Amino acid sequence: MFFRVQKKKKKKKKKKKKKKKKKKKKKKKKKKKKKKKKKKKKKKKKKKKKKKKKKKKKKKKKKKKKKKKKKKKKKKKKKKKKKKKKKKKKKKKKKKKKKKKKKKKKSLFIGEVGLMVP
Repeated sequence: MFFRVQKKKKKKKKKKKKKKKKKKKKKKKKKKKKKKKKKKKKKKKKKKKKKKKKKKKKKKKKKKKKKKKKKKKKKKKKKKKKKKKKKKKKKKKKKKKKKKKKKKKKSLFIGEVGLMVP
């Protein structure tokens, strides 16, 4: 009879160990860490999608620039006609140079008078 009583006491002690709250607290902490990691992965996926949209827009802009270059070549032909007008202005400048030569002759007369005074 004594052996049976001792066995019953041992079984009760094992049940108390399973009911401890310490084991439950450890499980809750692990679950919180896993949730934080999942949120970070979602943010990275959104950034990659935005980069793909920018590449498509750049291809469309390059096609528009090529069409504008053809229009600029036609404007250069009109500028050649304006150069002929500039040549007419050069002929007028030659007449002004003749007037400057007359002024230099007058300065020589003033120098001669200055030498005669002393």
